[in-house]
Amino acid sequence: MLQRERIRYFFLSHGCTHDDAEDLTQEVCLRLCRSGLDPETAPRSHWMRLCRLVIRDHWRRRYRERELFVPLEALSDYPAPVQEMCGDSGFMEDCLELLSGKQRRVLQMYFEQQMSPD
Repeated sequence: MLQRERIRYFFLSHGCTHDDAEDLTQEVCLRLCRSGLDPETAPRSHWMRLCRLVIRDHWRRRYRERELFVPLEALSDYPAPVQEMCGDSGFMEDCLELLSGKQRRVLQMYFEQQMSPD
């Protein structure tokens, strides 16, 4: 069995989809090439270590993506926060009071006179 197939099998056996296994195999091969090794003749210990590093990074990335992205259907019951804030004039006035006079003038020129912030 070729090294590349062994590497791909490693990722498949660790729960990756076929597409992800292909991408991760390519990543391992690229890292081996960058380190000056031929992926087909690299020592087994070296590519196994790289496989473990790449699979760990892959699952971390997947975990973060799962936390960051929520399906739109899940948010349908919640109003948009911007609409709530803009509707409440007291909130905007409170925010504007926190700004210095120059910052308020810049915002006023930007929104009312459509000038650039510069």
